[in-house]
Amino acid sequence: RPAVTVCHTSLRLLPTERPQLSNPAAPGQSFPFDEAQQTALHVGTPLILLHVTRDGAWYYAESGVACGWVRAMDVAAVDENFRNTWKEATLAVCHDDGVALKDESGHFLAHADIGTVLPLARQDGESGVLVPARDRNGNAYIARARVSASAFRSMPQPLTPGRVAELGNRMMGQSYGWGGLYGDRDCSSTLRDLFAPFGIWLPRTS
Repeated sequence: RPAVTVCHTSLRLLPTERPQLSNPAAPGQSFPFDEAQQTALHVGTPLILLHVTRDGAWYYAESGVACGWVRAMDVAAVDENFRNTWKEATLAVCHDDGVALKDESGHFLAHADIGTVLPLARQDGESGVLVPARDRNGNAYIARARVSASAFRSMPQPLTPGRVAELGNRMMGQSYGWGGLYGDRDCSSTLRDLFAPFGIWLPRTS
């Protein structure tokens, strides 16, 4: 079943948020890594839902970078109209971390970070992006969020040393997050997010 993430969420190796911790004193462990954390997914990430837990709380999903379990409340099923809108739209990519996406009534939808890709939606001269949201039946609908021209830019951006350095500098000093845990990036997501604005797709394992 095709679906999309409606928030920044985790892809887990087990259908639970309970951490699977190894010995933090072991070589290469340091801070207790949650071994059940596969990776993190931005809002607007396309998925294929393959299985569901008996209680309906988790879906086993396939994304473009990895497979794993995702919370049911963090995804929404998409129909053909939704998919066509997404495919035909001009894409924009986020150039800042922690950008709050709010609908036209001011209601919070999701956060966007560097590397988040969403359809561009200019209206009345104002910059905006289309954001997937989840209705009470678990289906996706499209909301529009106003954003600044500096936060979201059309992609792909020209790949120049200066533009790569601009994005890289914004990531400098950030905490490391195993598998994107706690909203922090690991090595793979850092590289994926750094090169996504330039239309360069990188796989899960950097």
